[in-house]
Amino acid sequence: MDEVVTKVLRRYPDGTVQWDAYKGALVVRVTNSENGRSYDADVSGSAVVEHAVDGDETWNVVGPVLLGVRDGGGNIPRGLWVIDGVYRLAISADGYRTVTMVHGRRYNVCDRLS
Repeated sequence: MDEVVTKVLRRYPDGTVQWDAYKGALVVRVTNSENGRSYDADVSGSAVVEHAVDGDETWNVVGPVLLGVRDGGGNIPRGLWVIDGVYRLAISADGYRTVTMVHGRRYNVCDRLS
């Protein structure tokens, strides 16, 4: 199910998006291709996102989102994470992910599928 809507809140003078917001129901089925197990992740969070000129993004989030992190690619271990609560997600232009929790929890979907 994907009922996510987005709204542009502000643009740079050249027309590119500076701030936008996301909300709505989103359920993503994740499947382990080796054993066939699947999990429906409810990742229906809301976010206000700042897009910097240099390509960095800062997500201010309430509720769950699904976040993939490659080995060495963030301040949390490699995995496919559901992060839920109130938090900030900074994604640098090179893809490095930094999660700063205010309140909430996270779990690795890969652990549920092994």
